[in-house]
Amino acid sequence: MNTKLSFRDVHFNVVNRNCLVYLTSVEIAKALKYKNSDAVTQIYERNSDEFSSDMTETLNLKVSGNYEKTVRIFSLRGAHRVAMFARTPVAKEFRKWVLDILDKEVGNPQPRPEAPELLNDNDTRNLAHLVWSMANGFRFEKAWAQGIWYALRHATGVASPQHFEVNQISIITEECRRIYGITNTLTSAIFDVEKQVIRRLLRHK
Repeated sequence: MNTKLSFRDVHFNVVNRNCLVYLTSVEIAKALKYKNSDAVTQIYERNSDEFSSDMTETLNLKVSGNYEKTVRIFSLRGAHRVAMFARTPVAKEFRKWVLDILDKEVGNPQPRPEAPELLNDNDTRNLAHLVWSMANGFRFEKAWAQGIWYALRHATGVASPQHFEVNQISIITEECRRIYGITNTLTSAIFDVEKQVIRRLLRHK
């Protein structure tokens, strides 16, 4: 299927996920002639129970250079559902446009890859213990742990550790190695400072 999509004067930067077409919330809002670029996200938040998990998700997308932004995307069915709640003059036309694309997609089905294998419960527990061991001993242990989990989510591009994939183990390992280098260096520096302070105290005992 041709993923170069345009509706009126809006040319979509299509996001391909698992051989499916996704559109960003900002561009859908533009196509629906909303002045507020967050309008579609607001529609979703008001009616989130109407959307299934395969209709929408969030991704970290590069928007300029190395700058990344969390963006909500919608599948074509998700975009159609958004337009059902829209009250703009072009909403009906947009819904028809999406349905036409879906008809073509059904007529020319694309192979769907198998769902990726996720880390099992034991793997996740081991990873949680590793994160704890890297954060343990610092005064702001909880903040350190949260920061480490954030770094792992950022490295994998996955929003939740429960969805980390087996094929991402090498990425997770490399990121943990990088973080351990930071925490280990800092821990050693703290210990050295403590030793020096103790020696100074003993000299003046």
